[in-house]
Formats: sequence, structure tokens, C-alpha cells
Amino acid sequence: MKTLFKKIGLLTLIPFMLITIFLYIGEMYYNTGEYPMWKSKIEFITHVHNTSNIVIGDSRAVAGIVPGIIGDNFNNLAIGGGSPIDGYLFLKRYLQYHRVNKIIISYSPSRLENYDVFFDRTLKFDLLSFSEMNEILSKSKEENDLFFESYNDCVNCDNKYADIWDYYKYYFKSLLIKIKFFYYYLPEIKNSIIEYRYTHNMNVYNNIKKRLGNYDFGTDRFSAGLCVETQNRKHYKVSKVLDFYLNKILSLAQENNIKVYCIAAPFNVASFKSLNSNYIKGYNAYIQSLRNKYKNIVYQNGIYSYGNERFGDPSHLNPFGAAEFSKHVRDDILNKY
Repeated sequence: MKTLFKKIGLLTLIPFMLITIFLYIGEMYYNTGEYPMWKSKIEFITHVHNTSNIVIGDSRAVAGIVPGIIGDNFNNLAIGGGSPIDGYLFLKRYLQYHRVNKIIISYSPSRLENYDVFFDRTLKFDLLSFSEMNEILSKSKEENDLFFESYNDCVNCDNKYADIWDYYKYYFKSLLIKIKFFYYYLPEIKNSIIEYRYTHNMNVYNNIKKRLGNYDFGTDRFSAGLCVETQNRKHYKVSKVLDFYLNKILSLAQENNIKVYCIAAPFNVASFKSLNSNYIKGYNAYIQSLRNKYKNIVYQNGIYSYGNERFGDPSHLNPFGAAEFSKHVRDDILNKY
């Protein structure tokens, strides 16, 4: 009877072991197209090269800032869903291998309010060490800030932990994702069975490398759709955790004598006209607080817009818009300051 139970236990264990091995070594086969973007940029950080100027930011920066146009030895390390958390880690690691002369920091307003892809990208895409994961979650506990939850517009009801057990629930979820516990990867495993993702992901990976980190998220010739900042956001509320890591980026840059440019990508006209005035005031007040604290940084002035014909989707510049924006960054900012 004991032998039978051992055999049953072994037969049950083997599939889980095989799945876990697949999750560790087969990322390009089961992950979405965001994974090869992150992979290419994480690899670039440690590779041998002479690039001394970088961009960190979110997907709007990925689409909107073209290194081939802004020139001056730049590589675009912005990532889809990027936040100051991964931006800080990118800069810290980059400085371990390379000298940085200039850095463009480009986060959309909403990316400083919450970080809803922390579990599905930052953890699943293997950016964090265990100590870095612990540091981030400890900061979240210290500030009582569920920075990874969906945006909540209520002024006096920020996303907070219900109690200490609520914190440990998210901590163990993070830990299980970090060690690739299969349950949290079931959607990816299912989709990898339905569709063969390796070829697509390799194409994205090679395209990103060829274009020095730039990539098209939207390619339509016109978009009057509304971006996330227009959706029931009456107040601008910066996450305490994300603010902490943005300040770590700025402080680290200053400590290393890096010239810093804070440049947010434009909104399309339709979204710009739909923004709540209090939201704009709140964002501008936050940027002003950074101006007051860090005097030697060049800041893009406020929230602004480009024509709808310059957008490939409600949030991202199309190639025509990216060319116009990149020329603006080059001629009106980098070459003047």
C-alpha cells in the first residue's frame, strides 16, 4: 500500500515539476508580447556597449521617444507599464556597468498614481531579486499603500491594507509568483497552448533591439479615443510608494552628476479636452513640488496635447507623432539645456 501511495505521489509530482521547469526556461513561449520588450532592455543593461544616455519611463515613452532622432548616443529603456520602481532598478543596475551622462524620465500622470501590472510584469518578468521584492513590499506596508491596486478617485479613501493579514496575503502572492508557482501562470499556460507565441515574441525582441528600444504600440493614423486619465479621475493622487521611488531616481541621478530631463509624452486633443481641471491642477502642483526640491532638473511644462492625427491609439503616439515629439525633445530641450 505504501509503495502504491509513493507511486501516486510521484506521478502527481512529476507534472508540476515539468510545468515549473517550463515556466523558468520557456518564457518566450508562453508570455505576452510585453515580455520580450522587458527582456531586451534588462539584457541591454549588462551588455558591453558605449551608450551613455538613456530613457526610462512607460509605454508612452517607448512609443514616443525615438533614439535615432533624438540622437546623442541614447537608448530607450522605457517599458510597457513602466513605473518609477522598475525605473529606479534600471538606473541603479545600469550605473553598475556604465557611465550615464543624460537621462530622460518620462512617466504619464497615471503611472505615478498606481501600478496595476506589478504582479503580472515586474514579478513575472523576473526583474526583482528577493531582497528587492521585500524592500518594495516593506515600503508598501510602511506607507500603508496598495500601490498595485486599481486607481480610486475618492479623496479620503486611498487604497490601504485592511489589516496585517491583508499585507501578508499580498506578500505570499508575490512570493509564489516569484518562485513561479503554476497557479498564477495558468492564463499564460493556457494561451501558450492556444497560440504559438515564440515566433511573435522573437520578432518583438529583435525589432526592439534594432530600434534601440523604440516600439510602436499604436499605428493608426488617427485616434480620438480617450486615455485612462480621463476616466472618472477628478483628483490627482500620487502613490506614496511610487513617489518614493521617483525621488530615489532623481536623488541617484544627482549623486552621479547625471543631467536629468523630466519629459512627459503629450495627450491627444480629445483626451486633453476631457481632463478634469482639478486633475490637471493636482498634477501640476506635484511637478512643482519636484521643481522646488530638485533645482537642476529640466522639466517639461505641464500637460499638453498633439493632434489626434498624431496618435495610433488613445494613449500612444503613432510613428508620425513619435517623429514630431522626438524632434521637439531634441531641438527644444536637449539642445537648449
